[in-house]
Amino acid sequence: MRRAPHRRTTPRPMLAALALACLIIFGGGGTSSAQEALPETPNSPEIDAARLAQINQGLKTLPPQSGRFEQILPNGGTAQGSYLMDWPARLRFAYDGQSGGSVVTVKGKFVAVQEAPRAEPNWFPVALTPLAVLRQAVAEGIKPDMLVETRNEARFIALSLRDPSGELPGTATLYFDRTELQLYAWRLIDVQNVVTQVRLRDREIHKSLSERLFDIDYDSELDE
Repeated sequence: MRRAPHRRTTPRPMLAALALACLIIFGGGGTSSAQEALPETPNSPEIDAARLAQINQGLKTLPPQSGRFEQILPNGGTAQGSYLMDWPARLRFAYDGQSGGSVVTVKGKFVAVQEAPRAEPNWFPVALTPLAVLRQAVAEGIKPDMLVETRNEARFIALSLRDPSGELPGTATLYFDRTELQLYAWRLIDVQNVVTQVRLRDREIHKSLSERLFDIDYDSELDE
């Protein structure tokens, strides 16, 4: 049988992968390249209550989906890959690479980061990452006291969020398409002010996704 999840020290090469795990929890259909930096949000926390209700309804009804992601890393580099999402419990992101790349999987309360497919993963509690703020937004809706900044433009609406209690780390800025109010990109800032941003594309909606697609498989000796 597989070994139970456990906490391990974060290897420096995997910090970007963990940041991605914290970011990709929503689906969307943005068409812009991740090479283009997302616009900053001004200090204007007000947003129309009706529009916020529409955004919350969209987050509440997120369907199972798959697609591609493009990411700007904290060091300014870029990465891309494929994703699977069946919110709120299951997410999976696989980076492109010559040997398959890194794999990030979220199942329940833990994030598993693998340096390559079937490599032994490193485990992290979701509650210790900015992903917790995003999960709170989906599970409970975006409440006015979560809003830090907003930006209303002709093509998009951006909302910057944080946990009002201060118990969950980091902030997240969500970018919604103005027409359909679908989330297509976001920027995360962790407690160390490390910035990572992601855009999703080529989204495909599914009636359901098998739980087996989110299995965390790795080669290891069987327990006695």
